[in-house]
Amino acid sequence: MIVRSSTPRLHAGERRLPGSRLCRKRNLLSFAKCIATTPGTCSAPRYGFMWRESMSSFPAIGPVPTSIASRSPGTRLDHRELTDQSFTAMVNAPIQAIDIPNWCFSLPEDEYRACSPDHIAAGFTTALDGRRMSIHVAAAGKTLLVHHYVETVHRSDRLILKSVSEMFTPSGRTTIDTEWDLSVNAVDNRRCEFTNRLRFRATDDFLAYLGREGISFDQIRSQQQLWCTTHNTARTPSLAASIERAALINGILNR
Repeated sequence: MIVRSSTPRLHAGERRLPGSRLCRKRNLLSFAKCIATTPGTCSAPRYGFMWRESMSSFPAIGPVPTSIASRSPGTRLDHRELTDQSFTAMVNAPIQAIDIPNWCFSLPEDEYRACSPDHIAAGFTTALDGRRMSIHVAAAGKTLLVHHYVETVHRSDRLILKSVSEMFTPSGRTTIDTEWDLSVNAVDNRRCEFTNRLRFRATDDFLAYLGREGISFDQIRSQQQLWCTTHNTARTPSLAASIERAALINGILNR
């Protein structure tokens, strides 16, 4: 049974991301091949999963953006949860024209890749029970992530996707539980607020991997949260812009 939760909102004093814009494209296919065949030899951002140096060696990326809505102060993550963050941007289209599942499962690969320099490839298939599945391949520092997103909640204004995602790291392969929650809420009859929520939880395989590699859970949690903040702050306006374009086309076709 699926338990619905309220869409995460911004806390007091926080603001939305700037207006929608499209990130520039970057071809990462050669990078993906490189980290898959010759681990440790590629130039990659020094943040992300499985980076074993201390946090003091990470580059300064400025203050944490105020566009992030995470858990309330004092609320602790459970012993397996790595991150639970929400990011927002405006969509300049009426909510009646938006269909997030239709957008997600018809998104061209080039448009997916244009939303973030970390995005490498996307495709579509079905799970064994017939539910739609979206395959996403992305780079997280020196790690390659393969998400097998299966729809668990699918309404025109909200889509929740879950995946046991594969992680190809420089020192081995493991898995992680991923939940991607995409939703819109009407601001007025012409605009919506888009919320991009991403959650990661450790699998048994992931915990075993950390033990073999001698990596503490707190260390990997801090690193993963840093990557999640950087990745989603950059791509959320682009995802909103893509949803907006699809909604406007949908509105024209349905006139």
